[in-house]
Amino acid sequence: MACTKITGCPSRCQLIGSHGIPMPAVQDSDSPEWMRWYCGIAGLNYFQSVTPRFSAGGEFFWLGGQLRSGVGLAVRHTGDNHIATMQLATTGILSAQYAHKVTDKVTLATDLLWHWTSREATATMGYDVSLRQARLQGKIDSAGEHGGAVAESCRSIT
Repeated sequence: MACTKITGCPSRCQLIGSHGIPMPAVQDSDSPEWMRWYCGIAGLNYFQSVTPRFSAGGEFFWLGGQLRSGVGLAVRHTGDNHIATMQLATTGILSAQYAHKVTDKVTLATDLLWHWTSREATATMGYDVSLRQARLQGKIDSAGEHGGAVAESCRSIT
């Protein structure tokens, strides 16, 4: 959609379809702020690089049908062979992730999800191994649930 002025700022609008239901999204073209609304849900978020390796941001959301609102904060650190992220929301959720590239072919990752209002937590550990003709992925969580996948590569003969 063509650029327009919204609240005095140059903006770009786009229409995103989700299961046949259009979801308008508005982005301020001068900053990384996003505002979205969809079926009584509105959100505004901002994420900024503080240093080349560290980013931080926050969001505000409003759930019209539930008459609830919340605020969330997020940080991300990127290293030479790792990425660490953490999100904290007033809805009672703390989420932290860490992924470490052990070699060019092996990546290990962890995830922690803690609902502090209900005092429940789930931790997940996973792996991703790239082989010459296949890719192995798997995970196990603190509830004992586990899963895995093997994707085989086929080369075309031409």
